[in-house]
Amino acid sequence: SISLTSQRLAQSAARQQCAEPSAAAAMADVMDQIRADAKKRGEERERREREMKQQQNSFLDMDRKPAPDRKPAPSPSPGAASSTALATAPSPPPPREAAGASGARGAVGGPADGARSSETSTQGDSSLIESTSIELPMCGCGTSNEPLGTTLFGLAGMHPPPPGSFDGEFKRWFEEDHFPAMSQSLQKELVTRAQSKGFFSGLSSQVKKVVMANTDVRLQAEVWHAYFALHNPPAFSTYGCLRLATVNLGSVAHPCWTKFIGYQNREGSHWSISPFASVDVDISGVLDELDGRGGMSALLSAA
Repeated sequence: SISLTSQRLAQSAARQQCAEPSAAAAMADVMDQIRADAKKRGEERERREREMKQQQNSFLDMDRKPAPDRKPAPSPSPGAASSTALATAPSPPPPREAAGASGARGAVGGPADGARSSETSTQGDSSLIESTSIELPMCGCGTSNEPLGTTLFGLAGMHPPPPGSFDGEFKRWFEEDHFPAMSQSLQKELVTRAQSKGFFSGLSSQVKKVVMANTDVRLQAEVWHAYFALHNPPAFSTYGCLRLATVNLGSVAHPCWTKFIGYQNREGSHWSISPFASVDVDISGVLDELDGRGGMSALLSAA
């Protein structure tokens, strides 16, 4: 039994001796892996720091104003050029026997000659100094007064229609779509005034009704369009690639603001009335304003 116990102790000691190197090797591998990971993280941190420094330098370069361009010195006149050439003509070389002495003087007086040459170059460069500088916009968006949305759509090739394209479209809409209903409302209002007002006021309304009944509808539409275009010009506003025109189809006391939406494509400019616009005009207010401006003479003078 003693021998068996000693054998087991010897075997366990041998197993421990074999396990110790393997545990040490495993521990060494773990430490190597930790060192490799730490080194990798350090390299990654250094790389990020370099990228951040490069970005900061690029932003600083963008913030710096460009150096002003130097303007060339003005060309002298022929007389001044000849006098300058005579003044700056080189002197004849010294005789050969005095070459050594002149060389010695040049060696001794070298600093003075260098100072004179630097002074001369400084005087020459002083004529190239500018009195003004050049400043450029830092953001690159230009100095346009248009809204940012309009500028962005313009970069994509989508521009709002010009305001001048609205006149023709509004005239067509007024004469073909709006004036037929407006003419009926005008005749009804004139009949009501002729029946309800006094003799002279009713007579004036009756005369207006007769004139309108015996005048061509297209001519009446042109005259009324000219009247509104003169007294109620459109107001424009821009939203991206769209342009809105707002026109008062009523009077100043009882306005009827009507909006038109304009856009532009390859075929040209297009204008249409807003689906939410109202054309419910107070005809009584329009006639009162017309009478205050001179009646039929004001209407005809607008045309």
